[in-house]
Amino acid sequence: MKKQNVGFAFLLLGVIFALAPISYFWWIGVVLGVSGLIVVFSGVKDE
Repeated sequence: MKKQNVGFAFLLLGVIFALAPISYFWWIGVVLGVSGLIVVFSGVKDE
């Protein structure tokens, strides 16, 4: 599995959790989104 696919999956989960009205889920979404961006950009940099 490519690193970019995992990064995009984290970004998608982050967006889903960030749309939740509960602040606890919102913070999980932010963390997942940021880690997804890091994974995507590191995968692009490796190629």
